[in-house]
Amino acid sequence: MKWLNAFSFAAGYSLIASALIHMMPPVRPSQLGAKLDWLADNGARFDTFFIGSSRVHRQTVPEIFDAEMATHGLKTSSYNLAGDGMRPPEDEFVMEHAFANRTAPVRLLLVECNFVELKIPDGDAGTSRAIYWHDSARMKRLWRCCWSSGPGFTVSDYATRAWKGVRQFPAHIQHWIWNSGRLGLGNDLLTATFLGAPPRDDTRELGAFGYRPPKAVPPMNGSALRDYEKDLAAVKKNPPQHSTEDYESQAALAWKKKLAEKLGARLILIASPYPKSKTFAPRDNITFLDFSDPNRYPELYVPEHRRDHGHLNVRGSEIYTRHIARQIAEALKPQP
Repeated sequence: MKWLNAFSFAAGYSLIASALIHMMPPVRPSQLGAKLDWLADNGARFDTFFIGSSRVHRQTVPEIFDAEMATHGLKTSSYNLAGDGMRPPEDEFVMEHAFANRTAPVRLLLVECNFVELKIPDGDAGTSRAIYWHDSARMKRLWRCCWSSGPGFTVSDYATRAWKGVRQFPAHIQHWIWNSGRLGLGNDLLTATFLGAPPRDDTRELGAFGYRPPKAVPPMNGSALRDYEKDLAAVKKNPPQHSTEDYESQAALAWKKKLAEKLGARLILIASPYPKSKTFAPRDNITFLDFSDPNRYPELYVPEHRRDHGHLNVRGSEIYTRHIARQIAEALKPQP
């Protein structure tokens, strides 16, 4: 009887979900949903796209990038398709949908180099921000990542990863169910109704070619500054080592490379300026711009150019964007 009840529930849910899929629009978070919907009508204006987390959304400025590229004789029209907290495999969903029906040529895909993240941020759990990208393709990626090993993995490493997957994957199943049943807006609506959360202005995500400047905050001081300088000194003494992490994260990079080739574009992976002991890097032959070493890029790590431990301020973002453009211009030079 229990199996019959379970089967009846699954069948009933499938029928209701199928009906809702045809009756309801897809779940869309205001930040990235606005960008995807707007690009469906305006994307042909751009041939270069930045994709990644807040370290791309708030640190790479399309207007500055295009101007710097022009000084090297390269014309680009770039758009910042990044979003705060966006990591693999969410970025795959965004890229897939942004370019699904594209006919205009794409020149460059500039993607933050991150490994697949199994944990859903606590603040996003249950909201449209975490639900909208949970489709079957992303669930397959997450499931394989739960059991993926990597170069140099010990039995203990693998066991730790598998245990993490066992604990994290059920939350993704729940979000996938909400997404497949078009149930992802309930949390947002309840929050707005009972807590009085003001509606977001989606147009803020579309101005200045999708870039949102860092929030104006006082310079780091006190314990925040001391902690940052301590971590920075440690990384200067022992520069970050490249890590290829697990095989599934590398497969996610290969997926991006394949998409770029399909679009006729050049994929360029970028490691942002962030003081840490390890830097995720590609195994395959993909152009990789690595800004993780403060000894090579000291101007990106001085406190006056930082908003906090992990992010640049407006001035730092301008310097960083020009660095990216210069290195890309160099990489695109015809080889003798």
